[in-house]
Amino acid sequence: MGKALVALRPGDVIYAQKGKFVGRVAVLSTAWRKGALRVTGVTAKGALMHFVSDDFVVAPRAIATIELPDGFAPQHAEYQRAVGQRLAAVGGSAPTDPARVGTHRPTAFDGPAAAQVQAHPVQADPDLDSRLKAATQADRLDREIDELRRRVRGRSQSISRDFDRVFDLLQRWGYVEGWALTEAGEMLAKTFHESDLLITECIRRGLLDGLGPDALAGMVSVFVYEHRSPDDPPPPWFPNADVRRRWKEIAAVSYELQGAEESAGLNVHRPPDPTFLAVAFAWAAGEGFAEVVGPEELSGGDFVRTVKQLIDLLRQIALVAPLAATRRSANQASEALFRGVVAASAAVEVEV
Repeated sequence: MGKALVALRPGDVIYAQKGKFVGRVAVLSTAWRKGALRVTGVTAKGALMHFVSDDFVVAPRAIATIELPDGFAPQHAEYQRAVGQRLAAVGGSAPTDPARVGTHRPTAFDGPAAAQVQAHPVQADPDLDSRLKAATQADRLDREIDELRRRVRGRSQSISRDFDRVFDLLQRWGYVEGWALTEAGEMLAKTFHESDLLITECIRRGLLDGLGPDALAGMVSVFVYEHRSPDDPPPPWFPNADVRRRWKEIAAVSYELQGAEESAGLNVHRPPDPTFLAVAFAWAAGEGFAEVVGPEELSGGDFVRTVKQLIDLLRQIALVAPLAATRRSANQASEALFRGVVAASAAVEVEV
């Protein structure tokens, strides 16, 4: 019986009986499980079934063959339905005795060839069962390797497509010419942030130029802070009309860039958020911790974490901004923010 089960191949159609089921089954795989050879197959109704040698009265044989769908996924319902549909579309005669379901391949173990098989020297091999088990495992490993190769090819193609889309977007926005970075591309390459392209574009358009340290700290905070509470954020506060105008222009750039990312089939960046602008402005201007955090209902941990991220981004802008005045203002803003609980938390981390 074991030889007949080993002889079955994926796509073979056999007759089988188990419980109340009697009918055709498309073989998906054969493998050793818990010391027994198990056949996994799908019925014409798309039901996944497992059989062992005790489920067969006589050795199973292939009565037909179907081509299995691409992407071996026996546990997925869609895959099982697809196999069932292909099985329902092929013929195959039922055995005369419904109780005697299935047999092995007739050219190997049945009919006139049976005597030759019994007389073959391999029948005397005391390790025949272990060799058959090893062969089955080798077949299974081959299928798994083929499936892994298919997945790797798919992922490689996906990475290649994403690269082409990003490259095309950077070309259209003036960050790449041919295979060389433009001046803006060099600036982008030195900016490390989840919204790096948006930040660099705002720097290119001069939206961060001509601001004092406190106003610049507030303006840059829109790239760092993200309101995550289920409650609506408070209305944004701006220290003057110029900062309000710049915020509207940054929001417009973000909207434009999101449209370009969507058109290119890329994930869109997180939109800027002005909720923390008033807090960053006040802290950079020298106000106390209680006055800054209290009215905003902001936890101390959130405040410190956000200010540290803001300081990091300001220091990056101090290195990449084209105008010396903007670089100087960014440095001054980062220094003004690094005080009080923010500086104390950094000292604690260093000691730890």
